[in-house]
Amino acid sequence: MIAWKSLAGSDVDTAGSVHFRGVGDGRTEVRVALKYDPPRGKVGVKLLEWAEGSRESQGRDVLAWFKQVAEVSDRVRTK
Repeated sequence: MIAWKSLAGSDVDTAGSVHFRGVGDGRTEVRVALKYDPPRGKVGVKLLEWAEGSRESQGRDVLAWFKQVAEVSDRVRTK
């Protein structure tokens, strides 16, 4: 499991976790839980969705990227 939480006083209140569970045949189930409270409440959510797409679609994109990297590489490189 990987988990995180924003620090007190952060501009955006966020927390989450990623859970990994072996399901057999060399496969792994990945579950993600996110909590995100943007500034300005519902208005802030709509503005972010307009600018960046929905949180759900962003999450799917990140998980698809992670799946691809995990399946073809034994380590992840970042710059």
